[in-house]
Amino acid sequence: MVRVPVKNRDSFAVSGEIEMTLDQAKRLLDTCKRDSLSDHSFGDTEVCWFDASGNIVAEGYLSRHNSYITFRPSNVRFIGEDARSLNKCGQLGRAQLNHGNITSNW
Repeated sequence: MVRVPVKNRDSFAVSGEIEMTLDQAKRLLDTCKRDSLSDHSFGDTEVCWFDASGNIVAEGYLSRHNSYITFRPSNVRFIGEDARSLNKCGQLGRAQLNHGNITSNW
């Protein structure tokens, strides 16, 4: 897989022969349901987007130091600031907060 940082909507991420602009990624994710698990102890979030059939469209890990979102099954990956910009796309489904040894819905 080739990773290309994307810094504006005219740029794109590449995986093999598949390309996706940041705008295309946002439009696709906006059609999905988003589940997230935030860990306030570490300051990171795991997030997953599902289509209407419940299939995983994309999944990612977001933190201040390392962020990525990978689309399935293409393996197109957005990293860094671009990944963080996709975090709120889609309709919020299940959101969980992990604080210590307790995970709660919020």
